[in-house]
Amino acid sequence: MGLDAVVKPGALVLLGEIHGTNEIPDFVGDAACAAARKGRVHVGLELPTEEADLLTAFLAGRGDEGLRDSKFWRSSSPYGVTSRAMLALLQRLREYRRSGAPIDVFFFDDRARSGLARRDEAMAENISRERRRASSEIYLVLVGNYHARNIVGAPWDPEKRWMASFLSHREPGLVTLDFRSLPGTAWTCVASGGGEICGSNPIKGTDDATSTRAVRLKPDPVLGYDGVYSVGAITASPPAFPP
Repeated sequence: MGLDAVVKPGALVLLGEIHGTNEIPDFVGDAACAAARKGRVHVGLELPTEEADLLTAFLAGRGDEGLRDSKFWRSSSPYGVTSRAMLALLQRLREYRRSGAPIDVFFFDDRARSGLARRDEAMAENISRERRRASSEIYLVLVGNYHARNIVGAPWDPEKRWMASFLSHREPGLVTLDFRSLPGTAWTCVASGGGEICGSNPIKGTDDATSTRAVRLKPDPVLGYDGVYSVGAITASPPAFPP
């Protein structure tokens, strides 16, 4: 099954990911290109809302357009959302737009203002705000896979509410998909000696992954996903602009 089964006008599709791979942003680029044949597509990325002006300049330009000088993109703890693959995705979406494809891009992470305690709720509010502008159009949102859980609870906090659980009460057409992959690597950060060490780390993969890209609608009420998407083996994508 392909994404065609869930990507249609009026849909809000959350693609849960592990940050720092080459394959998942590439999957999103393909999905946006295919969806744009059906209508206008809004691609939401888990990047800071305060970078919105830089995003606007980037989409209108042809180079790095300030991203290279952004403190966020030059973070000393680059945990994957500012990877080379994410930059390549932005460049790809920019080229699609330049060629006339009906694709918009927005950032929705507001942790700097909301704080970590309200982060998931604030991200849901930002996505809903964007969607109110064109609720009949297609929304593809790439986010860490815990945030895409449409449940309440986490192994460390039974009261934890995730972004998708806030969205489910206000957004019709919501579909949440978790990623599946074969064993590989991802660029992640791990705690060490009171700080963090970031780099390429092994990822075990999942038993139900496929070697080719595929989507399966398979509701999981325990984890809170409506299905899964497979991207094959994954490889780590290092920071676009090393600190």
